[in-house]
Amino acid sequence: ELMVNHVGVTRPLVQYMEGMDVTVGRLRGEDRGNPLFKLGAKLGLRAAEFGVAFGSVVVGIVSDRLGSRRGVMRIYALLYALSWLPWVLHAQWPLPATLAWFVLMGLLIPGFILTWAVAKDVNRPEHSGIATAVVNLGIFLGAGILQPLVGVVLDRGRAAGDLAGAWDRGILLMAGAAAFGALMTLLVREQRKST
Repeated sequence: ELMVNHVGVTRPLVQYMEGMDVTVGRLRGEDRGNPLFKLGAKLGLRAAEFGVAFGSVVVGIVSDRLGSRRGVMRIYALLYALSWLPWVLHAQWPLPATLAWFVLMGLLIPGFILTWAVAKDVNRPEHSGIATAVVNLGIFLGAGILQPLVGVVLDRGRAAGDLAGAWDRGILLMAGAAAFGALMTLLVREQRKST
């Protein structure tokens, strides 16, 4: 279940960022030929990366202070899944608000980092390395499933002359993957280690 959580929580925003040059412009109603549009797309990617870098430190501190990795993971995953709503609902924000939202999404992604710690905690020390490696496969599985699936949706939409609708369906797929990952956190077991 930890590996499946990895698929749903990590991959959607990374996939989304790979399509930023189309998506940000569409959300803001800009033309792809606009030179400021490309700057906004690059800033969006950097904003999310900044959020991930900062959030990676914060999630560990928060889970250690609260003494619950599973609880923090669940909250982060739920909030991350909900953070897709503006894109699903066609939010049309000015660039600063869009960038702030990408920072927020980036801050929430690192909840998945706790899957490695939980995998290590719930397994015997001699098996914790392989358990962590199996959990890590979720990132690669997510890339192997979501990227081609969204690509097929976009290709079919382009062929049908409905690229905007295809992007809507692609975003819905990624938001669904994030929601699925959040749901999978309900299956995660946690074992408190004695200190």
